[in-house]
Amino acid sequence: MNRLPAWFRPVNVRYEWWEEWVMRLAFAALLVRGMPEVTHFTGQPVPNGLAHWMDFTFLSDPAVVLWLRWIYGAMIGLYVLGIWRMLSLPVLAAVLVSYGTLGNSQGAINHITQIFVLVVLGQMVSAWHSGLWLRRRITDKSEYRRQANDNLIHATLQVMAAVYVVSGLTKLINSGGEWIWSVPNLAVQFAKNLDMAYYNTLQTPEGGTVAVIAWIAEWPNAARLLFGTGLVLELFAFLALLRREWAALMGLSLLLMHATISHIMHLGFFYNKILLLVFFINIPFWIVCVARRIANRQESGTRRPAIAPESGAL
Repeated sequence: MNRLPAWFRPVNVRYEWWEEWVMRLAFAALLVRGMPEVTHFTGQPVPNGLAHWMDFTFLSDPAVVLWLRWIYGAMIGLYVLGIWRMLSLPVLAAVLVSYGTLGNSQGAINHITQIFVLVVLGQMVSAWHSGLWLRRRITDKSEYRRQANDNLIHATLQVMAAVYVVSGLTKLINSGGEWIWSVPNLAVQFAKNLDMAYYNTLQTPEGGTVAVIAWIAEWPNAARLLFGTGLVLELFAFLALLRREWAALMGLSLLLMHATISHIMHLGFFYNKILLLVFFINIPFWIVCVARRIANRQESGTRRPAIAPESGAL
């Protein structure tokens, strides 16, 4: 392992208390966005997932939704305070999965919140792992709390990286390994998305979709190179788990990929973008890191590490 270049050596990243607070508050804001609302779905015509065994149409009852909102809000409060995660995260996950299951049982599959809900499930597993196993191994309460918080963030990074890697592998498997070669066919999908956006609003969507379609038709190999880069990013998203630098680099690259796709295909990827900003890129950490380096340099006149090596920043 020591023979590997420094950037490819895994680092046990330790997060500072304020980082964990910023991440927790930002994720809580996403949880608020997923607050239960009365749905107009009164049936499950095409059951999906858990809908094969359970009827989720009770979510269309305003009285039920009112109670769920109170319970859901209370669980967010516990999550923000960092207590009783073994209770709050399973409840939050159950509500989000229930709504997602009902929505995906109407005949069309929507994956807008997929990465977000998977992160909730990943954090739930981490909370139960810490509560049932880590607590027995670490007797010091402050060290246990810090390790449990670190594990929660690591679990989030693992889930996010897995989502991208699986997405890349799915493209290769479903295309028989010919996804990059088939990239020019994306022009047809772009045209369909453009028509869909138009008929939804009867207004011509803004963006460069038409120009991109023409560009793909004229320069298919350049399109293969461009979109193939996105596939490579997905397949190697696991590098974000090695250390902070890789997480930030992969986060910025994937964010740029999503922004490009949003411009071309009019797809938001809201949850992906926010999660990348909060957990992969982690802007507050790098601001503090640079500020500390400048302060240390001014103090001593020599270059010294601003934070401990185990934090994962060079």
